[in-house]
Amino acid sequence: MTKGSAFDGFWQNWQGNAPLNIKPAEQKKLTYDPKAKMPLAAIHEQMSKRLDTYFIDFNGIQYAQTALLCKELRDADTIYWFADFQYKTDEAVMKDVLRQLKSRKQKLYLHATIVGRSYEVIRDKVCLPSGGKAILKDLKKGRK
Repeated sequence: MTKGSAFDGFWQNWQGNAPLNIKPAEQKKLTYDPKAKMPLAAIHEQMSKRLDTYFIDFNGIQYAQTALLCKELRDADTIYWFADFQYKTDEAVMKDVLRQLKSRKQKLYLHATIVGRSYEVIRDKVCLPSGGKAILKDLKKGRK
């Protein structure tokens, strides 16, 4: 769910001042301060109060797109994926994700914070074939 300290901590750190290229050891040091001002407070409040909205935190998976198959999303008709798309992709994994999305009649919408190295391939191999859309607004290529 998008309620609780796990989501609040994620929002506070990643919508706040944490650099996107932070090393894993440094990520573990990030904390949630309930007394601190929440970045983009109006959006956070809206997201934390939406019904049937889930926050899926990093869970050690090798490819981020496999999170699209988690049980919390099983009954959704639309999945909105907000990310930087900097991680690896795998052709077989993407085919499986698309097959699952189509069998569930789910549409995938992408919203990129930057156009990362896997953005185009996920857009073209999963998002658009699912019937979803890619949302871009004044983004620059952010390849590493």
